[in-house]
Order: sequence, then C-alpha cells, then structure tokens
Amino acid sequence: MGDIVKCPTDKKTYRKIELRNGLGVLLLSDPDIFNSCTGSGDDGDAAGSAGKASDTEGSDSESGEEGSSGSEEDDDGGSGEGSSGSEEEDEDAGSEEGRKGKPKKKGHHAPVKKAAAAMAVGIGSLSDPDDLPGLSHYLEHMLFMGSTKYPNENEYDDYLTKHGGSSNAFTELETTNYHFDVSPKNLRGALDRFAQFFVAPLCLETSLEREVQAVDSEFAGVIQDDGCRAVQLMCHTAKPGHVYRKFTWGNKLSLWDKPTAAGVDVRGAVLDYYRRHYCAERMSLVLLGGETLDELQSWVTEIFQDLPTGKGPRPSFESMGMPFENRTLYVLPAVRDTHEIVVTFQLPCLTPRYGAKAEHYISHLVGHEGPGSLLSLLKAQGWATDLSAGVEGDGYSQNTGCYLFGVTITLTEAGLHAGPGLGLAPVELLFAYFNMLRQHGPQQWIWQELKSMAEMKFMFLEEEDGMDMCTRLAAVLHLFPAEHIMVAEYLHQEYDPQLITSLLDNCMHPINSSYRLDLLTKEYEPLKQQLVQQADTQTGLLQPAAARGQAPLKVSIETEPWFNMESAWVQVPDELCRTWATSPPPPSLKLPPPNPYIPTDFTIKRRAGHRSHCCHPPGATQHQAQQPSMVAGADTDRCAPSKRARLSSSAAGVHHNATGVHPQPVPAAALATRTAAEAAQIKSVPGDADASSTAASAADSAAAAAASAAVSAAGAGASAADSAAAAGASAASAAHASAVDAGSEAAAEAEACKGLAAELRLPVVLAMPPALIHDSPGLRVWHKLDRVFSTPRVVMYLRLASPVLGASPKAVALNHLMLKLLDDVLNEDTYLADVAGLHYHSSPEGMAGIEFKVEGFSHRLPLLAHRLLSSLATGGPSRANWDTVHEALVRKYRNMAMEVIKQASYERLFALTRHAWHWSVVAPHVEGATLAEVEGYVRELLQRCHLEAFVHGNMDAGEAKEVSEALQKVLGPGCTAAAAGMPRDGTIILPSSSELLDLGRSSEPRSGSRQSSGGALQQDSQPQEAHENPGESKGNLRRRTRASSASGCNSGQAPSEGQKGGRRGSSGKGGIEGGQKDGATQKAGGKGGKGSRAKGGKQGAQGQGQQNGGVSAQQQPFHQYPGLLHQAEARNPAEENAALEVYYQIGLAATCPRALALLDLADQLLCEPMYNQLRTKEQLGYTVHCGTRLTFGVGGLAFIIISASHPPHHLHARLESFLQDFIRTKVASLTPAELAQHVSALTDNKLSRDRALADESARHWDVIWNERCEEKDGLSLGCGME
Repeated sequence: MGDIVKCPTDKKTYRKIELRNGLGVLLLSDPDIFNSCTGSGDDGDAAGSAGKASDTEGSDSESGEEGSSGSEEDDDGGSGEGSSGSEEEDEDAGSEEGRKGKPKKKGHHAPVKKAAAAMAVGIGSLSDPDDLPGLSHYLEHMLFMGSTKYPNENEYDDYLTKHGGSSNAFTELETTNYHFDVSPKNLRGALDRFAQFFVAPLCLETSLEREVQAVDSEFAGVIQDDGCRAVQLMCHTAKPGHVYRKFTWGNKLSLWDKPTAAGVDVRGAVLDYYRRHYCAERMSLVLLGGETLDELQSWVTEIFQDLPTGKGPRPSFESMGMPFENRTLYVLPAVRDTHEIVVTFQLPCLTPRYGAKAEHYISHLVGHEGPGSLLSLLKAQGWATDLSAGVEGDGYSQNTGCYLFGVTITLTEAGLHAGPGLGLAPVELLFAYFNMLRQHGPQQWIWQELKSMAEMKFMFLEEEDGMDMCTRLAAVLHLFPAEHIMVAEYLHQEYDPQLITSLLDNCMHPINSSYRLDLLTKEYEPLKQQLVQQADTQTGLLQPAAARGQAPLKVSIETEPWFNMESAWVQVPDELCRTWATSPPPPSLKLPPPNPYIPTDFTIKRRAGHRSHCCHPPGATQHQAQQPSMVAGADTDRCAPSKRARLSSSAAGVHHNATGVHPQPVPAAALATRTAAEAAQIKSVPGDADASSTAASAADSAAAAAASAAVSAAGAGASAADSAAAAGASAASAAHASAVDAGSEAAAEAEACKGLAAELRLPVVLAMPPALIHDSPGLRVWHKLDRVFSTPRVVMYLRLASPVLGASPKAVALNHLMLKLLDDVLNEDTYLADVAGLHYHSSPEGMAGIEFKVEGFSHRLPLLAHRLLSSLATGGPSRANWDTVHEALVRKYRNMAMEVIKQASYERLFALTRHAWHWSVVAPHVEGATLAEVEGYVRELLQRCHLEAFVHGNMDAGEAKEVSEALQKVLGPGCTAAAAGMPRDGTIILPSSSELLDLGRSSEPRSGSRQSSGGALQQDSQPQEAHENPGESKGNLRRRTRASSASGCNSGQAPSEGQKGGRRGSSGKGGIEGGQKDGATQKAGGKGGKGSRAKGGKQGAQGQGQQNGGVSAQQQPFHQYPGLLHQAEARNPAEENAALEVYYQIGLAATCPRALALLDLADQLLCEPMYNQLRTKEQLGYTVHCGTRLTFGVGGLAFIIISASHPPHHLHARLESFLQDFIRTKVASLTPAELAQHVSALTDNKLSRDRALADESARHWDVIWNERCEEKDGLSLGCGME
C-alpha cells in the first residue's frame, strides 16, 4: 500500500488498517486538534471536564445575522426581497462553527477543532425485504435507541450534547452511514457509545412502536416534495423484478400496520435483519482525533473488537442489469409552479474507472453554460432558464449495478409547448448536441483542462468539516486503493477516448440505448388530456407510428401507491427517435472555448518585510513561472513540450489545428471579454498584470508544486513515473520551506490577537479585525491580508447602497429583476469563471443595499469583479433575455414559502424587521414590470449610490484600494454619496413581560392595530427599535412597527431534499440544515443520503409554517396578546404538515455579550431534553429543535416543531408544558458540576476555528455590514461567561 496522497497544506497523518474481524478503518491524526485545545480532559464520561468550565459567546454570529448580509434567495423560492433581512441564525452549541467567543479566563485561548467519526455499513435499502419496505431506514433509526451497555434511549445524544457534539445518520441504497463529532477530550467516551450501535443494540418493543411514528412523520414531510415524488416514480416504474422497484422511505403502513396485521413480529424482523446484514466485514470506520495514530488504533482495536462477523462481503448488484427498458416519456404533476424535463441515461458502473473521468468529461460539456453551449441555445430560443447534467452523488445514481446520467432542463412555457409539445423540442436540441459531440470526437485538450483544474483545486484544498470529511471517506473507503482515498475525486489518471465514445454511442444515443424522459409540470391535467386525445386519434406525438402502419401507441395512467401520485406515460415513437438521431446540430452549438479565467499566478502575498511565496516550479523561466508544474501521465506526454507539462494547456491559451494542441500566450483582450472596448477596460483593472514579472526560485517554490507532483504521481502511467518522482522530490524541500513560512505567518497573527486582547482587556481575540484603508464619499474599503490559511484566494464583499433600494414594493421588484437580468447577461462569462474556481453571488438586502460576493483564486478575481459592475453600469440588464428571466422570477415568487417552516421563519422575520415589504405585496409588481422600468430603475440607482468593499485574502492593501477605486469609477459619477446618508434597517423590540400582562388584561386591542398583507397583526404604537438611524428620512417608507414576531400555519411541508434521514431528520440543535450542496453533477449537485440529521448548523428554512412568539414569563395564552400570534394557512392545499415556531426575545440587553452567552447556554441546556421529550417520547413530529437567533444584533431563542399528526395549538401546549417542567425540575436540580460541563462544551464550540478563508471573511463582513466595527465585541468576536 502506497502513501495516502494528500494536499500539501494538510497537516493530518493517515493510516488505513483492517482489524482481525474484517473491519476496514481509516485513522486520521490531526496535530492541530490538541494544539488548540484548552486541556486534555478525560477520555470517557462527563465528570472529567467539570473543572475546566468556561463559556464563550460573542455578539457576532459566524454565519451572519438575521437581517444582515445573508439574505440569499433560496433556489426553490425563498424569501427573496420580501423583507430586508433573511434568516441567518446564530449557530448554537452543537455546531462545528459556533459564534466565536471571549472566555473570561486568564490566558489566551486558541481556537479548537472537533474530533469526529463515521461508520458506513455496506447494507441499504436495496436489501429491504419485499414484505417490509423501508426496513433499512427503520433499523437506522432504532440503533440510536439504546444498547445493552448503554440502555437509556438518549444516552448517546445526551453525552454528545454535554460535550459539544452532534450526530446524524442517513440510509442510502447500498450503505447506511452513521456519524458524530465531539469535543476532542471526550472522543473515546463518544466512540464507545457509538460502537454499541453495531455491537449490541436493544431495539426494544416500546421504542419500536414510538420510532415508527418518527419514520412515518419523516415520510409525511416529503410527500409534497417534487424531487422525492419523481424519485419514487422512477422506482415504481423500474422494470418488473428489478431491485429498484422499492419503497425505500418506509412509513407506518409498510413497517407496522401491514406487517402486524399479517402476523409478522416486527421486532423479530428488525433484529433478524440486523443479525443477517450488520457485520464487521461490511463496515468501514473513519476516525479523526488529536491522538497519535498508534493510540487511535489501540482504541479502535479495543472498542470494536466485539462487532459481529461471518456474514461475508457487502452485497453487490452488478448482475441486476439496467433498471429501465425501452424509451418512455412519463408526465407527472408538480407541486410547485414549475416545468422540468429530465432525460435519464443508463451507464455501466464506472467506479472501477474513476481515474478516467469519462462521465465527468461528458457532463462538463453537456452542462456547460458558456458560448456555444446547449443552454445558451435554449435560452436564445426562449425555451429554458436552466440546465444541469451529470451523475448525481446519491445511491440511485451511483451504485454497483449502474450509473444514471441525468440531464435536467428547466422549461419556460414556450419550451414546454414548442414543437411536438411536452418539452420534447428542447430534448431534440439535447440529442443534436450529442450528435455534435460525436462529430468532433473526444477532445484531449478539454480533458486535460479538466485535469489541470482538478489538480489546481486539490493543491489548494481548504479544510473540510471533520464530521463531513469522516462521513464522506467512510462511504468510499472500500471503493478506492488506500493511496487514492483523498484524491480519487480529483484524480484524472487515464484519458480514454474509447470509453467516452462508447458512452456517447451506446448509452446516450436516441436509438441505440434505453432511456427515460420525466416531465414534471404544473400543467399535468391538460397535458394528460392532450396525450389521451392524441392516443385516441393517433395524432400529434403519436402520429408517426400510425403513419407507418405500426400498432397504435397507448397512453397508460396509473397511481403510485405510496405517494398516491398519478402519472401518465407513453413509449416514445421510434420515428421520433430516428429524427433525433439524424438531427444536424445547429451552427450555434460548438465546443467550449479555452477558459480565460484559469489562474496562472499563485503567488502568496506576505506582510511588508516578508518575502512573497511564489507557487511556481523550481528553476522555471519567467513565462513558466506563471503556472505551477504538473507532471502529466503517459497519455498526455505527447501533447506537452516536455515530460513536465504545464498546469493547463488552456491556462496559457490553446490553439487547435490538424496537428495537435499547442500552448500559446493569450492576449489580454482574450482574457477579458469579446469586445475590444470591454477588453480595454479589463486590461486596465489592477491585479491583472502579467505574472511573469514575479521571479521564481527554488527557495520560494510552492507547496502547490508538491501537491501537483503527488497527484500526478498517483495517476501517472509507467512511462511518466520517474518524471513524477523527480518533480516531487525537487518540490519537497521548497514545500517544507513554504510550510515553515506559512506557520510563522499564522504565529504572527496569533501573537497579534493576544496583543489586541490585552489592549482591549479581553480574554481572547480569535482573529485580527480588518482595517479601514479608504473612506471617501462614494467608497469605503476594508482590508485584511490573510496570514492564516496561506492560500492564493481572495474573498471580496461589495455593498452597493442607495436611497432607492427598498423604497417601495415596486422598487423591490425592479431591484430583484435587475439582478436576475444581470445574472442572465453575464452567465456565459461567469460560468467559465466558476469552472476556474472564481464564483460570484448577488443578493438583494432590502433597504440595506445589494450585496455582491466574489471569491476564488486571486489572480483573475479583479477581472470578474470588474466585469460584474461594469455590466451593471453599462446597460447589461438591457441585453438579457427579458421574457425568460421575467417568467422565471414570476414563477419564483409564486413558489415563495411553499414549505411550512420556511413560511413560519419568513413571517417571524418579517414581523421583526423595522422596514420591509412582504413578498406577497412585491409579487404583483414583479408580474407587471417592464424592461423599460428596470432600465429606469438602474439609472436612478446609480445617480446616488455608495460602494462599500471588504477585501480579505491574497491581496495587499494597495491592490485592494486600487481595485475598489476602479470599481467605483465603473459605477459612474453618481457613486459619490456619503455612507452616513444611506438607509439602515433594524429590528422591533417586543414588549416586556409586564407590558404583555397589561395588554392581556385589556379587553380592547390597542388603537390603530391593523392586519398586514402577510397576516401579521401590527401595532401602530411605537415599541422600542434597535439600530435606529437618526438621520434617516422615513417619508418614503411605510413604517412597519409591530409588537409580534410570531406567525402560524396549520399545515405545511417538510424538508425539500429527497433524503431519508437519520432518526433526527431535519431536527437538531440550532436549526434545520439546508439542502444538500452541489455535488457530482455539472452545476447542480448530487443528492446525498435522505434527510440527514442537522448538525446544529444554521436553519436552512426547510418549510412553510406557523410561528407563535413572545410568550410572557407567566406563560399566558397567546390569544390574550393582540399582535403576538400569527396564523396562516399553508400555501399548498395538499400539505399535511403543521409548523410551530415560538420566539423569545431578550431585547436590547442582547447587546451585552454576557446576555448572549447566557442565551446560548440556555439553548445548550434545552436542546437535547426538548428533543428527547417532544420528539422521541411524545412523537409530536419529525422536526423538533431550538436555536438562538441574532436579528440586527438583538438576541432571541426560537423553538420549532413540524408535525404531520398534530395541529399547532396542540404543539404549542405541549411545548409550553415542557418549558415549565424544564424550568421547575431540570434547571432547579442542575448541579454546579453539570452546569460546568455544559459551559465547557459551549466554550469549545464558541472557540471552533475557521476552517477556510471564506469562514473568517463572513464573520468580518457581518460586523462591517451591521456597522459594529468600532465596538469591542465586534473587534474581538467573542467574550466569555463566568
């Protein structure tokens, strides 16, 4: 076994072993874990940490604040601009990234990291018995419910909570994954409890009866989810006898009612399934700790030695064949207002060919959005607004039996009805694009560009969350050789044009392959009737078969039993498929151009007096010094000038001719845009100078060179092995020197933090604050040079403020349209930038401003920032496709808050925000807007505006100022307004308990109360307001003061991602975690396990619902307090879920860090007992959690329950009963040792270190955005609690 390939900045050491019982184990020892810990503590139960109690808490959330800069609209139609802020909750004690703190303890505390572990069991839903659908998922729930050694149901969760940990699990088709993280000093105790899941679970009868309700609630939460419905239809319509024909979620009917009625002993069946399938040989464990590898190995050997064995290797489904036959069109009804057509192609399992990346090559081209792409043509036709392509990361799309390659096209109304209708005209263009790819044949330069980008990303890989990393590695530990475990995702080892050609010809051909088309549409009923009519008359789509004398094609209509979802399907006529096969590609369809945004200069900037660290190969020429050295595999040697190939042929420009591919310099104009005028503008942007001016030497050679050599050595053929080894050896000493240099910079930052802490008389400062380097009318610039992460990346935040923002509902609508039009006109360029590791995002933040975020490799970042603002200022929105953009945004507003808890959170935040326009008021203005109105709005916006910039990372102060001034100049002469004159928003301070009691005794509501458009009862009285701007004119704004933050809904929708969750599902301390991140597919990512349990992160607003808030200390009924109860019907009439959110605000006292620390401690104490009582014992619903909220600097605590079986008033009554009992019994009996234990756990969470540059940047920007940069707590980002 070779050494495990890792990126050069990775300090961890690795060891892969196999225990005698067959358990595969990967051990990760991270020296930073214990270097950062405040003490070693005990390695077992709770008592050892009691003496080290201290808490950390700060006034700044790492994820930002409610009402601050994080108001991103959700892909599925989030809050948009309906209020001037969005839900960005403080991360609580269970989070890996809690708010940074300042412990009141002598000495300076270093930030801490968590230990973690994950176990992937090689059994999943494909192995479910036919008479117990969902059994794998049910068993996953039951393993949390106690073991022989630890019989209490909540022992595991309680232990993790007391020691700053969290956990989750999910069930996939072939694996079930369990994982946790915990304070490092308590890793062994957590690991012992974790191991008992697999050694001796109890699965008690009483627990089974209750937990099946949780599985049922989880399923009820996705019945109205379009993605889950589509997946289940796919399973239901797999060919008869195929293993895909499963109901993998499980519910009470499949797991309890039917089996018990048939005389099945459910407990016996669960235990029998565990005994037959759970064994060491089928398990993979990944363990991350601060201990040495030897110590971790001894723990694993001891703790996991009693795992059951003897069941053989994990099941394989290689022989099951492809799941779908023929070529079939399915039409199914959408819950949301949307039209999507998904074309699914069946590929063989490509896991053994992971080094070829053939499917990635195809997904890169089909999902491309640059010039000549399929999406560009679809947009030009007005047929589509979005497209994604690739093999997703879930078990349905990747398993031992097959890969499913999906192409998803989001259709406009025109695209839905064009040609033969039913979304088939865009499908014809898809096959025309495939025809074009076959004509050109595989292009090695494209594959090489992908290889180079993957190597570059791996070189500068940023640290991953510990639990996420363990979870990911455990799932693939059995798939790859040990040396490739870390690099397999990035490794391009073998260019195989024959494999690419085979996939295109045999798996993606309109005649030679079997595939399915799934049309998800809100117009299901009329389209179904259209199909039925065509079948009766043999016209339209079905006419070709009749014309050729073939048997008439029939339309089948049937109902999927578990989701009770009707669908219609028909075989795609052969004649139509032949038309697709011979369709010539339109001239506008072309291969993508070389990517001008690929960086070539990776110089690390240092402080004045410290040498810069150039990421270039030793002994390079000035031209070669622009790009890190890469050792190519044998298959690429022939296209490089020497055995040592450059980073990417296209990085320096690629010219193609009949003889091959030749790297040549790209002119500045080509790097910029496609017009000479724009090229001249871009050329003048600071930071785009030729990198050849930076000389490279062996002493300054990059750690990146070592990484590239390691990656290439891992993938190189035999003919290149010697070259790879030589390159790695030549870079090793330079990489070591670079690491030492980076370490000294980080040490200098730590010393500076200590000095600032002493100056401010604070216990700890976790990061030095940014410096204000420029402040003039129209422009304010903040800057911080990175000294911690040593990465050639920059994060740039921009806030464009103007008095017109948020001035009226129409202004909000026009602003949102402006940003969407800007996205559209820039899409071809920004997609190329995104592929090259440069990303941008814009979000409307109400009257506070428009936020632009640009991040990525520093070399080309000024290009993208300049392109963004110059397009806005020079009429870019006018050049966009108005019809498609307008239709997409109208549809987005129609889909707003379609899920119960999302609606609840939106309504509460709307009620709390001082100046806001409800989305329902904005939506009509979006529908009625015209392009001319948007153009006029842009002119008015730029007539008087102010730009605020924060530049953090690999850019020095001079460059940051120069780039920012260039951006201000681009915006025009109107960008000269003073920052002090810009509008500011704030939050409403709710009445105190005594005021509520007085209000409750009154038989009449306060004068002037009125109903808002969103249903919230408002008070015209003037409650206290936070963040008031004395100089702000309120004449053009509707004043929206209210005494309530609560809203309610009696039905709603649970998590939108189609994932079966662990027993916690979307519940967890601190809130619901958002949808899965983009993954393996091109642009749109793959789905992970179903409904993975939230890890205590910020709430992702996964639903629509009902909030009740502002309860007095005496727990009086809400109805006695006008304005404190908000109730709303679910927007989806078919929704089965109800949601309740109760919010307690601690008022302006929240500006005191100690008050915020106590608030977080309350959350720490409440979260597990609340979950155990209301979720586990009472089974109120699948989602039960609490979490802190920071709204414009004002703290609060929210309690959330989503239930498919109880109405909100019952949920509220049970919550209030729990809180009263908790205060009366739990708090009153809390011992000093127990309290110290919780405080210690909270301290560790608040001191969690930033894993990446972007994490630290977000915290600093939150302080700047909310204008608290002059305050001590803003500078220190944390404080402590005695």
